[in-house]
Amino acid sequence: MSRPLFLSVICIITFVFSSLGLLGSIWGCAPSTVESSLVAMLEMQAKELDFVVFNESEYLKWTFYSNVAGIVGGILCVIGALAMWRLKKNGYYIYIIGYLVTTVVGFLAMSYISIGSQGGMGKAIFILNIFTMIAFFVMYGQNLKHMK
Repeated sequence: MSRPLFLSVICIITFVFSSLGLLGSIWGCAPSTVESSLVAMLEMQAKELDFVVFNESEYLKWTFYSNVAGIVGGILCVIGALAMWRLKKNGYYIYIIGYLVTTVVGFLAMSYISIGSQGGMGKAIFILNIFTMIAFFVMYGQNLKHMK
Protein backbone atom coordinates (compact mmCIF):
# COMPACT_ATOMS: atom_id res chain seq x y z
CA MET A 1 0.00 0.00 0.00
CA SER A 2 1.39 3.39 -0.94
CA ARG A 3 1.31 6.45 1.28
CA PRO A 4 -1.24 9.10 0.22
CA LEU A 5 0.23 12.45 -0.84
CA PHE A 6 -1.77 14.31 1.82
CA LEU A 7 -0.34 12.09 4.57
CA SER A 8 3.16 12.71 3.21
CA VAL A 9 2.59 16.47 3.28
CA ILE A 10 1.32 16.60 6.87
CA CYS A 11 4.11 14.28 8.02
CA ILE A 12 6.71 16.58 6.44
CA ILE A 13 5.09 19.59 8.11
CA THR A 14 5.22 17.71 11.42
CA PHE A 15 8.89 16.75 10.91
CA VAL A 16 9.83 20.38 10.26
CA PHE A 17 7.83 22.10 13.01
CA SER A 18 8.29 19.44 15.69
CA SER A 19 12.03 19.45 15.03
CA LEU A 20 12.13 23.25 15.28
CA GLY A 21 10.15 23.09 18.53
CA LEU A 22 12.50 20.43 19.85
CA LEU A 23 15.54 22.57 19.02
CA GLY A 24 13.87 25.60 20.61
CA SER A 25 13.22 23.67 23.81
CA ILE A 26 16.79 22.41 23.91
CA TRP A 27 18.00 25.98 23.35
CA GLY A 28 15.63 27.16 26.09
CA CYS A 29 17.42 24.92 28.59
CA ALA A 30 20.74 26.68 28.02
CA PRO A 31 21.72 28.65 31.14
CA SER A 32 22.42 31.84 29.17
CA THR A 33 18.97 31.67 27.53
CA VAL A 34 17.20 31.13 30.86
CA GLU A 35 19.16 33.95 32.48
CA SER A 36 18.50 36.42 29.67
CA SER A 37 14.78 35.63 29.61
CA LEU A 38 14.59 36.05 33.38
CA VAL A 39 16.29 39.45 33.13
CA ALA A 40 13.84 40.45 30.38
CA MET A 41 10.87 39.40 32.52
CA LEU A 42 12.17 41.37 35.51
CA GLU A 43 12.65 44.45 33.30
CA MET A 44 9.15 44.06 31.88
CA GLN A 45 7.69 43.82 35.35
CA ALA A 46 9.54 46.96 36.43
CA LYS A 47 8.32 48.94 33.39
CA GLU A 48 4.79 47.67 32.92
CA LEU A 49 3.53 46.04 36.05
CA ASP A 50 4.94 47.42 39.28
CA PHE A 51 1.86 46.12 41.08
CA VAL A 52 2.34 42.49 39.97
CA VAL A 53 4.46 40.28 42.17
CA PHE A 54 6.83 38.32 39.96
CA ASN A 55 7.87 35.01 41.51
CA GLU A 56 11.33 34.28 40.14
CA SER A 57 11.56 30.72 41.45
CA GLU A 58 8.15 29.77 39.96
CA TYR A 59 9.18 31.34 36.64
CA LEU A 60 12.40 29.31 36.54
CA LYS A 61 10.65 26.09 37.59
CA TRP A 62 7.87 26.37 34.99
CA THR A 63 10.28 27.46 32.28
CA PHE A 64 12.25 24.28 32.97
CA TYR A 65 9.07 22.14 32.95
CA SER A 66 7.95 23.77 29.71
CA ASN A 67 11.30 23.13 28.03
CA VAL A 68 11.43 19.51 29.19
CA ALA A 69 7.86 18.98 27.97
CA GLY A 70 8.86 20.56 24.66
CA ILE A 71 11.77 18.13 24.32
CA VAL A 72 9.71 15.06 25.27
CA GLY A 73 6.71 16.16 23.21
CA GLY A 74 8.86 17.06 20.20
CA ILE A 75 10.57 13.68 20.25
CA LEU A 76 7.22 11.88 20.56
CA CYS A 77 5.69 13.90 17.71
CA VAL A 78 8.64 13.14 15.42
CA ILE A 79 8.54 9.44 16.34
CA GLY A 80 4.78 9.39 15.77
CA ALA A 81 5.09 11.12 12.40
CA LEU A 82 7.87 8.70 11.37
CA ALA A 83 5.61 5.77 12.25
CA MET A 84 2.72 7.29 10.29
CA TRP A 85 5.13 7.92 7.38
CA ARG A 86 5.68 4.16 7.44
CA LEU A 87 1.88 3.71 7.60
CA LYS A 88 1.89 2.45 11.21
CA LYS A 89 -1.32 3.34 13.03
CA ASN A 90 0.36 3.44 16.45
CA GLY A 91 2.22 6.56 15.28
CA TYR A 92 -1.04 8.48 15.47
CA TYR A 93 -1.39 7.73 19.18
CA ILE A 94 2.27 8.51 19.88
CA TYR A 95 1.82 11.83 18.05
CA ILE A 96 -1.28 12.68 20.09
CA ILE A 97 0.53 11.99 23.37
CA GLY A 98 3.48 14.12 22.28
CA TYR A 99 1.31 17.05 21.29
CA LEU A 100 -0.78 16.81 24.46
CA VAL A 101 2.32 16.75 26.69
CA THR A 102 3.52 20.09 25.36
CA THR A 103 0.04 21.62 25.31
CA VAL A 104 -0.94 20.63 28.85
CA VAL A 105 2.37 21.71 30.39
CA GLY A 106 2.27 24.92 28.33
CA PHE A 107 -1.20 25.66 29.67
CA LEU A 108 -0.10 25.02 33.26
CA ALA A 109 3.05 27.12 32.81
CA MET A 110 1.35 30.05 31.10
CA SER A 111 0.43 31.91 34.28
CA TYR A 112 3.97 31.58 35.65
CA ILE A 113 6.07 32.46 32.61
CA SER A 114 4.18 35.36 31.02
CA ILE A 115 3.28 38.72 32.49
CA GLY A 116 2.12 42.05 31.15
CA SER A 117 1.69 42.50 27.42
CA GLN A 118 3.49 39.19 26.88
CA GLY A 119 0.68 37.41 28.76
CA GLY A 120 -1.91 38.42 26.17
CA MET A 121 0.30 37.27 23.34
CA GLY A 122 0.96 33.98 25.15
CA LYS A 123 -2.78 33.32 25.44
CA ALA A 124 -3.33 34.10 21.76
CA ILE A 125 -0.53 31.75 20.76
CA PHE A 126 -1.93 29.07 23.05
CA ILE A 127 -5.38 29.34 21.44
CA LEU A 128 -3.80 29.15 17.97
CA ASN A 129 -1.91 26.05 19.15
CA ILE A 130 -5.18 24.42 20.26
CA PHE A 131 -6.73 24.98 16.82
CA THR A 132 -3.59 23.67 15.12
CA MET A 133 -3.56 20.62 17.38
CA ILE A 134 -7.19 19.81 16.61
CA ALA A 135 -6.61 20.31 12.87
CA PHE A 136 -3.65 17.92 12.83
CA PHE A 137 -5.47 15.33 14.95
CA VAL A 138 -8.34 15.43 12.44
CA MET A 139 -6.06 15.40 9.37
CA TYR A 140 -4.04 12.47 10.65
CA GLY A 141 -7.24 10.78 11.81
CA GLN A 142 -8.60 10.98 8.25
CA ASN A 143 -5.56 8.99 7.13
CA LEU A 144 -5.87 6.20 9.70
CA LYS A 145 -7.67 4.07 7.10
CA HIS A 146 -4.39 3.92 5.15
CA MET A 147 -2.39 2.68 8.16
CA LYS A 148 -1.99 -0.76 9.67
